[in-house]
Amino acid sequence: MKNLIIIVIVFCISACSPDPVSQPLTKADILSQFQTNELIFLKLRSMLLEDLNSSTVIEIYDDHVLSGDITEERSEEYFNLLKSIPSKRATVIKREDNTIEVEFVIFSSGFVFAGCSTTLTDYNPTKPYWADEYSKIKVKDEWYAATVCG
Repeated sequence: MKNLIIIVIVFCISACSPDPVSQPLTKADILSQFQTNELIFLKLRSMLLEDLNSSTVIEIYDDHVLSGDITEERSEEYFNLLKSIPSKRATVIKREDNTIEVEFVIFSSGFVFAGCSTTLTDYNPTKPYWADEYSKIKVKDEWYAATVCG
């Protein structure tokens, strides 16, 4: 009986502890990911800006293009680059005031309004109104990383 109680307690403790995969990235993790993959992020950013011809939004996942007029050959180049770094999505948006923002999702857990995500951006992001938790760090020059939890 004593062994059964110990097993139940150990199971409950391990089941109740946070899942390390779903925990937001630490500052050290973010900086390491950027430094390790900086050339690929720069290449992807350059491609996105180059392909932002007639579109105002290009959104590319590591296995499909959600929006934007991208050739099949160019799509494969995006897919391969995104799969080689810790990013499942790259987005570029041209705003009405002609500012252009590039964003990479480098971590995501849960849903947009009920989970957490970390984005790497080439602009200085601001806290969304719906965010329960928000943190931002300057990664390098014009690059920032923001973690948002809803």
